[in-house]
Amino acid sequence: MSAEWRETAAGLTFNADVLRLNTFYYQEVWRWCVTDVSDDVVAQGVADDEEDAKAKAVAWARECLTTALGKLP
Repeated sequence: MSAEWRETAAGLTFNADVLRLNTFYYQEVWRWCVTDVSDDVVAQGVADDEEDAKAKAVAWARECLTTALGKLP
């Protein structure tokens, strides 16, 4: 798995095979979203700038995965 953000036409994408993190500028606001392998949006929000959008997407994914891992025996 490549552990880096890739630039796309709309913004940035981080593909982690299970979740995909995206940032983009839309309607004069930076936004972020996380999609699953079915391309369903599982989380989304707005941010102050591109770096904040990346940070919020990563924070959401980290919290989600940490919670899931904590439930393992």
